[in-house]
Amino acid sequence: MEKQTNLTTVPGQKSSLTMMDSDCNPANTELLYRVNPKDLPVSCPMPSMCLWNSHPRVYLAFDKDGSARCPYCSAEYLLDADKKEVS
Repeated sequence: MEKQTNLTTVPGQKSSLTMMDSDCNPANTELLYRVNPKDLPVSCPMPSMCLWNSHPRVYLAFDKDGSARCPYCSAEYLLDADKKEVS
């Protein structure tokens, strides 16, 4: 006997399957990400990325040179040099 999974949705809300496909960017597809102070605190994967096929979210600490590396996927994050000062 084949097992069936029923998906229920709340009226007015998208299902999680729809949100995965259309409302987020693929995670861990780039090796270099440029961010600015408005993005702080920075996590990998970033909030706009899909999490279903990614590593656990980890928050990154930037070095004095404005760079950070994800310990899971080795993606490098660079703080935009022109925008290091947070106003």
